[in-house]
Amino acid sequence: MKNIIFYFSGTGNTYWAAKTLADRIGDCQLINIAQYDNSRALSADRVGIFFPVYYWGLPNIIKKFLNSVLINTSYLYEVHTMGGYDGIATIQLEKILDTRNMKLSASYRIKMPNNIALINKSNLLTDVNRLPDEKNISKLFNKATDKLNKYSSMIIDKQAHRNFEPFFVRPWHSFGYKLNEKETSVLWQRGNIFSSNLDSSCTGCGLCSKVCPVENIRMVSQKPVWGQKCEFCMSCLHACPVKAINYGYSKGKKRYKIPQNLDWYIKKR
Repeated sequence: MKNIIFYFSGTGNTYWAAKTLADRIGDCQLINIAQYDNSRALSADRVGIFFPVYYWGLPNIIKKFLNSVLINTSYLYEVHTMGGYDGIATIQLEKILDTRNMKLSASYRIKMPNNIALINKSNLLTDVNRLPDEKNISKLFNKATDKLNKYSSMIIDKQAHRNFEPFFVRPWHSFGYKLNEKETSVLWQRGNIFSSNLDSSCTGCGLCSKVCPVENIRMVSQKPVWGQKCEFCMSCLHACPVKAINYGYSKGKKRYKIPQNLDWYIKKR
């Protein structure tokens, strides 16, 4: 196998990016990190790690994956999707790789529709990063496609690459991550935050359980019950057809649907 792409995706943005790039570079195996057995060592000419930026940092599941995965490759790259800012996700990733005597060859970014702004109270920041309308979502996907076409050539040639970041931005990103760190650690520890935010409009359709990438939701008496391994990916919240799942200030707000058929995502996850 010449190429392996590991990915983690919640609402589907990162899966779409991983699949699109895999189609461009060819001879590629796509592996869902949430379903991967880390005890298996894998080798390939090029290995990519795709993930979304959560609260200006790495998702919890990516940290665990990086600390245990066994990879043999001459070109290890990462591609992160983001609705707002990169934060310190790449810095965190490289620090973990250093402890494993692994080196990152290249880092790439893809701007995608923000799927988390709706849980926040309206303010200047979330107004800038609010869920875009369909026209702007289409623009984001078109730009993302162009970037992935460019990145595919660079990856095939095993080029070194780093995302441009002005010198004054890193302290700001580190500060922003620290502000969010306490909240995110509580979210991941609690794991079942959505259970107490399920309203009576729930029809028991079970779609939330089907789209959960870590299989953290089970249906009990036609109602969803969340376990203790929630990644806060927002997949269940956005997929619910009656908006019965809420958190923060999401009640009544528009949900995000990746511009693809939902059944396609459920089958491919």
